Amino acid sequence: MPSRLPDGSVAELTVGHYRTPSGRSVDGTGVTPDLDADDRALERAETVLSGLGNAS
Repeated sequence: MPSRLPDGSVAELTVGHYRTPSGRSVDGTGVTPDLDADDRALERAETVLSGLGNAS
């Protein structure tokens, strides 16, 4: 439910639960990757994500 803040803006909190396609809950357990990341995975992820902050 949206809540109006003193400065006139609105905050809305959304809560949900993620389940895998088979219906298994991952709350509190997480997921195991299908593949191990190689040594350059973090570098590539940072490159991709850094471009998202510049979108207008």
